Amino acid sequence: MYEVGRSADGLLLQFPDQFRGVFARSRSHLEPLIVEARDILERLPIPPVVRPYYSYGVLEHAQPSFVLAPLMFLAMAESQGGITKKHKGYLPAFLLMVELIGILDDTVDHTPKRSGRTTYWRRFGAASAAPFSCFLFSAAVEQTMQHAPELLPLVTQMFATICASESWEHDARYPASNEAALAMWLQRHYDAVPSAIAHSLDSALVLHGLPTLDREVYVRFAELQQDVDDIVNFVEHREDDGENDDLKMGIVTYPLLATIHADADLSPVLDRLWGPCRDLKLDVDPWTAAKAGRPEIHAAYELVAQRVAEIGVAATIEKIARDAQIAIDAASPEARGCVADLVWTFVERLCRIDALRPDVERLCPAVRRLG
Repeated sequence: MYEVGRSADGLLLQFPDQFRGVFARSRSHLEPLIVEARDILERLPIPPVVRPYYSYGVLEHAQPSFVLAPLMFLAMAESQGGITKKHKGYLPAFLLMVELIGILDDTVDHTPKRSGRTTYWRRFGAASAAPFSCFLFSAAVEQTMQHAPELLPLVTQMFATICASESWEHDARYPASNEAALAMWLQRHYDAVPSAIAHSLDSALVLHGLPTLDREVYVRFAELQQDVDDIVNFVEHREDDGENDDLKMGIVTYPLLATIHADADLSPVLDRLWGPCRDLKLDVDPWTAAKAGRPEIHAAYELVAQRVAEIGVAATIEKIARDAQIAIDAASPEARGCVADLVWTFVERLCRIDALRPDVERLCPAVRRLG
């Protein structure tokens, strides 16, 4: 991460440097807008009783949660005629929303850290995360009503979809290990994301008085983003930085599904890994509890992870290449350049992982040219 300055309250603000592309090119004029929006959030009339939780959950961490979403919003706004007073006015509400999504996601995933910092639920507990999330939702809706009421349908649709998905996912970890069950699980996981992408891009267009994009853009872009995140999590061993290992947490990813599809003999191995976790029904970390004193569970994990590295990662890069081109082609002619820039920014993230660069550049030539 790199330093971009301090907000009015003196808090250091940082932004990720792992995703470059259009974000790096527009850094000098987009980042000050994020700083200004955070200053506004600091000055909101937050009730004293909730101020300590608001400070920790929204203001005190240097890198805003899911900061790429508001940057996508600003990039689309800029590409379609410029960032207007309306866009700037809506940005604080947008930041509240991504912080809320981050808290929901971290709580359901039991993620101990985000961007190297202890997550809200780990600091205050899951019981605190529930009412505080409702408080943030109310604050975000109030800000939207004041500054961009025309966006309320996008906001409510996004949160309805995300909250429904998170509710399901909490009790759906460690599914049956056959390919059909895994495919159904992954599709439900994918289905939660397009509404968030639509909010990021369509809200910028609506505030310009422009038509929204075809849904296919969001479906393919959403799956692409999820797949990139899953590959990075796996290849870079993000668990070492306090994040979760999807395979240990019973989360289905496309690399895992593609591996099971190519090697059906791996399904019983996955069942040996996930079966004990499924039976425990623990709320926080079934994998750690299940493997205690049982080396065969760790052996099953090592075998599945090895096969995912050999088969699933390359297959996922192929899917990313297909989804990238479909998303770009489905965009309107006016917005296609911005969509291509955003798509390439995520694909390029994989290009900077040395072990993946040859496959990405071989499998994504058309998207690479757009980059």
